[in-house]
Amino acid sequence: MSIHGPAASVTVSQRCLVACQESEPSDRLILLDEERELGVTAGDLGRRIRRVAGGLEALGHGPGQVLALWAPNMPPWAGVLFGAWTAGMAVTPIGVAASDEEVERQLVETGASVLVAAPGLMPRATALASRVDVRTIVSLGPAAGAVSILSLLESPPLAVSRDDPDATALLPYSSGTTGGPKAVQLTHRQLAAVAAQLQSRLRFDRADVVLGVPPFSHILGLTGTLTVPLLAGAQVVTLPRFDPRTTLDVIARRGVTVVIGAPSMVDALARGVAVHGAETSSVRLVLAGGSALMPDVQARASLAFPRAVVGQGWG
Repeated sequence: MSIHGPAASVTVSQRCLVACQESEPSDRLILLDEERELGVTAGDLGRRIRRVAGGLEALGHGPGQVLALWAPNMPPWAGVLFGAWTAGMAVTPIGVAASDEEVERQLVETGASVLVAAPGLMPRATALASRVDVRTIVSLGPAAGAVSILSLLESPPLAVSRDDPDATALLPYSSGTTGGPKAVQLTHRQLAAVAAQLQSRLRFDRADVVLGVPPFSHILGLTGTLTVPLLAGAQVVTLPRFDPRTTLDVIARRGVTVVIGAPSMVDALARGVAVHGAETSSVRLVLAGGSALMPDVQARASLAFPRAVVGQGWG
């Protein structure tokens, strides 16, 4: 059965470019790397998306091909993800904890022609790419034997988006309810519908500061804490790994308004507040996803985040 809704005609990447262009002012920070204290403005993100797309096209990559993205949560995720989509490519995200065998299997099964990796993963990425049919390796930092992301950012920008609403946009790996992890095929049309549905309930706006802790390689992190907030003009603060004390400090220092994560993360934060104390009055929403939020965890979170609505998006 095919379902067509009002969100179908415009892709998420096209919407993101419009959001970047319409952001006032364009020098407003919308992505913040908490670990390295680096920021990306709305104007920068729009330019990076088009230049990444142009660079990929110049290297011979485009519609029908797949880009694999292997990196912890960091601002370049957005430029590469939306840039690949703008070039008409599908993206398959790879979890940073994946083994060599799992990464190789994902590259083979998705037929990835490009592998983009964080600097710390480049030695493994280079070795794995040499064993499969990956034509181009891109490093998100300096690395020998790979195309630097900086060279893509110096490319002439792609003027017109190549993404097609009915083309495959995302190939995340999930075990679902049975068997081992497998590619889940999601089109641009489906992602646009999901983004519209989430925004209708979460109601992100430009006053929001969203904690980007759940891995962007997982659909929860990718949609709830990266793509949908950026479409709404919210600021996303990225953390490459979860640590309760560090995360609570970031919530207080950055005035985080939205916390989304697995129930175990929500519980760890709530227990951290109970033991160590933390300023959480800025948080308006705590949302658990990925598995069921048990009543005792919800009760603890409600005490730890007294001004927030605590709920779940799962089931």
